[in-house]
Amino acid sequence: MFNRRSLLAATGATLLTRLGRAAPAPRVAGERLTRIAFGCCDHPEMAQDIWPAIAATDPDLFLFLGDTVYADDAVTAKAGIIPALAEMYQRLDASPEFRAFRAQVPIEATWDDHDYGVHDGGADFPGKEATRALFLDFFQVPANDPRRTRPDGVYHALELGPPERRVQILLLDLRYNRSPLLRHDEPERTAKSGFGPYLPNLDPAATMLGPAQWRWLEAQLRRPAQVRLIGSSVPYAAGHRGYEAWTNFPLERQRLADLIAGTGAGGVLFLSGEVHYGEISVLTRGTPYPLYDVTSSGLTHFWPLPGPNLNRLPVGTVAQRNFGMIHILWEAPEPQVVMEVRTANGGLGIQHAVALDSLHS
Repeated sequence: MFNRRSLLAATGATLLTRLGRAAPAPRVAGERLTRIAFGCCDHPEMAQDIWPAIAATDPDLFLFLGDTVYADDAVTAKAGIIPALAEMYQRLDASPEFRAFRAQVPIEATWDDHDYGVHDGGADFPGKEATRALFLDFFQVPANDPRRTRPDGVYHALELGPPERRVQILLLDLRYNRSPLLRHDEPERTAKSGFGPYLPNLDPAATMLGPAQWRWLEAQLRRPAQVRLIGSSVPYAAGHRGYEAWTNFPLERQRLADLIAGTGAGGVLFLSGEVHYGEISVLTRGTPYPLYDVTSSGLTHFWPLPGPNLNRLPVGTVAQRNFGMIHILWEAPEPQVVMEVRTANGGLGIQHAVALDSLHS
């Protein structure tokens, strides 16, 4: 069994105090938030040259939506997941581009499978307490933060801006309590159709978040805010394509739409990653208002053939390295939210704007 003491023995206490140095403090609630950058899927052994392009957009905040590193790629017969994860965090911390970015822009984060510790992993991963400790240390989460002591994950909330322009950030944990994926056993089906190996799980007991995180999320959605950015490490609104997404648990996806409706939470916009290309999706059936989902992935590598998605907006896809941007145009005659996916050199890939009033029922 992993514990904090064995983790320190495996990685060395000096590593945990050194990682993430020079990180800025989070913005305080009184400051206005207008530009939020986000992204995921950063392999420390690949080029880190995207960080200056993100910094050039002058974001108020960067949201890391998972796969901060790819620790499972570094596992060998001699080195298990914990030493491999520590090594990957060291590599990222040693990157001059990332270090300079981190010194300039506040970062908030959740994890996905490769920094959680196992590909497509869920609640049954036995090393999750040890990997959580490394994750929280890398992002310099204070010792008294609830994420250090709660028994079920790294989900996190923060609120920024004055009351009349409050932005709520909700970063979900879609690994710690997630039920097992339902897999088909027809490899030829995947090869011929382009769909992945997973089937929708219709078991009412299957969960993405777990009971405690659901209760936490309901309480958060009842808090006042004009814009709510929900960070989801896997796509929420995209149509089913057989790979990791909320559509693998359709009852849970509908439960979240129903929760948004039931709490009267306006201004919800999903930010997601995982798929290694960029797109914008929208879910309109069974929702209180259109639920948009901006998917940006990945920072260091990409998949050149975007998968099928019946809910994709007809603005195209970004099949190259990319990062996402949200612009909140508070001063416009009709306040708007502009969703973007930008390329590794900062160029505009795709864009879609909506009136803020349209994100309310």
